[in-house]
Order: sequence, then C-alpha cells, then structure tokens
Amino acid sequence: MPTRQLKPGLNDSKRYNRCSWPAQSLYTRLIMHVDDHARYEADVELLISKLFPFGSPSGRKIPLQDAEKWLLELEMADLLVRYEAQGKWYLILKRWTERIRSEKSRFPNPPKDVLLALASRCPQAAASAALPSSAPTTSSAPMEKKVDARASVAQFAAIRDEIKALEANSGVASVAERALLRKKRRDLAALQKKQAKGDFNPLETDETSPGKTE
Repeated sequence: MPTRQLKPGLNDSKRYNRCSWPAQSLYTRLIMHVDDHARYEADVELLISKLFPFGSPSGRKIPLQDAEKWLLELEMADLLVRYEAQGKWYLILKRWTERIRSEKSRFPNPPKDVLLALASRCPQAAASAALPSSAPTTSSAPMEKKVDARASVAQFAAIRDEIKALEANSGVASVAERALLRKKRRDLAALQKKQAKGDFNPLETDETSPGKTE
C-alpha cells in the first residue's frame, strides 16, 4: 500500500466540505486505500471492515445503510464513481493525480463510457486504459444531455429512501415488494451509470482536486 499525503487543498474544496462529516471521513480513508489508479472495491460491508475497523467513535458497528448513504453523498458531490465489472462493484475517485507506480490496476477497468467520462478529470483513468488523446470527454459533451443537478440529487435521494423503506420490511416482504426492491436497486444503478457518463451535473463547478497527492 503506497504512503499517501493529504494536501491542504482538500480543506478548500466546496465539494468535499458540503458532504457530511461521516462522508468526509469515508473519503479521506478511501484515499489511503485506493490503488494508484484511484480504484477500490465498492462492496459496502467490505468498506466498513477495511476503512472503519473499530466502528464509530462510540465503538458501535457502522450500519450498512449509513455507509451506503455516505458513498452516495460522495457520488452526488462528483467525488467518486461506482461501476460494475466482472459481476462485482468497484469505485474510482475523481480528480486523482497520484503518480502511477504500477502499470496495471489491481481492480478491473471501468466500462469504456465511464473511462471516457473520467478522462478530463482523472488523467490516470485515461492512461490506464490507453485511451486516444482525441477521445471525447465530459467537457465536450453537448449541454442538452446534462440534467439539472438538484433534480438528479432528488432522484437519488427519493430512490434511496424507497429502498431503505423496503429493506426495513424485507423480513416480512411479499413477493411483489421483493420484486419492487429489486427494481428500485436497478433504478439506482441506472442513475449511477448516468452520473458516470456525465449526464449528471456536479454540485459545484470548481475544479479543486481534494484527492490530489504527489
């Protein structure tokens, strides 16, 4: 695991500071665990065990729903993207400029559409996939493909609330309710993919690089 140094610029990032305290803690802990290509596993249970081995400040185990909520905060703040590859979920931090020490990531490449969307804000993403220099980026995407950030945040929040309510009753859920839960999870994944493709405006327009390390 490479040694990482947090830069003072992290405190100046509006994206980072508008996340909750727990989400900020999750982000800084992720910086210490992602590989040189800014990737790590996105399984929530694994993240809790690796990033919060002693639980919350009170010593209690962190609920899966809380960690999922913090990940979603970071995703909505345009600080990371989750993607599916080889049947598992992974994440990649955005605006990552860490020096690459290894040619290949320990984790699978994101889908090409995710890499293209990341190319302008994460040089390592483009380099690791050997994308051509002429590859389109989110900055050149037609503006009409963008959606209002507040509307997208509301969509994320609404679906997460529905999923939480259905999960709370999963033990006594009917067949129809379990089917609805699966559908809502697919809807959430679809929104995450839209965000990864650039069809989701970031909450801020500053280009501060909170994850930047030397």
